[in-house]
Amino acid sequence: MLFGCTGGIDKLYAEKSPPAAMLAGCNLSKDRLRLGVAASVKYAQGQYEAAIADFDEAIHLQPDHADAHHNRDIAERAREQAE
Repeated sequence: MLFGCTGGIDKLYAEKSPPAAMLAGCNLSKDRLRLGVAASVKYAQGQYEAAIADFDEAIHLQPDHADAHHNRDIAERAREQAE
């Protein structure tokens, strides 16, 4: 599960617009989902500052979403370890 939505992360990366079936039961806006995926890709590429910025924007859009806070913390720790 990615950001409270069903579907695999690989499919989300490959799709410019996630299929409706992947968003079934999703409580996130498309902007929030797009930011979460973009942040995850940047994190995987070692672009921690950019990932943190995307997670910050996602948190701004949906402040109560625990996954965004958790993932931001992970990116923050990775950035600190990389320094």
